[in-house]
Amino acid sequence: MGQTPAETIGVLADVTVAEEGLSFGRDLAAPVSVFFGDHRIWSFVPSLQGTRVRGGGCRVAWPASLLPYLKGRAEVSVRHQQSGETLFRGTVAFDVGDVSVQLVTSEGAPLAIDKGGHLGRTFAGSGEDRRGTLVDAVNAALRVLTELDVPAFLAFGCLLGAVRDQELIGHDNDAD
Repeated sequence: MGQTPAETIGVLADVTVAEEGLSFGRDLAAPVSVFFGDHRIWSFVPSLQGTRVRGGGCRVAWPASLLPYLKGRAEVSVRHQQSGETLFRGTVAFDVGDVSVQLVTSEGAPLAIDKGGHLGRTFAGSGEDRRGTLVDAVNAALRVLTELDVPAFLAFGCLLGAVRDQELIGHDNDAD
């Protein structure tokens, strides 16, 4: 069980990932993203969500909502969100199973932890109908707010996706 031999890269060469969670050898106040393969499953700030350990650094447990899915092995990478630098990359064994961790719904839709800590579907792999429903709801809300003379605008992931890629961000799951 636990971590198998892994390649650790970058400035934070003391990042480890194991069955119990992630360990950072020093406090990191910048957001990181955790990927299973190419699938972004979770982003967080270690110094805010972790438990400090003696000698510096912190440990961050896997979110409780992920635990039922952590069966088998996964190719895990941890990336600094702002620079994109890979801080950890390796195969992690979550139990003795020889299967790949599958973080998807029964229909195969990707799941990820959102900013509220909940596990849910993301826009990646979602059909046009789901994305279209969200865009329609945002347009309806904007119409009502405009009628009430309340200024409104897109923010956060919706704004970033619209400006950067002209589409919803794949790992997002809501509209701000």
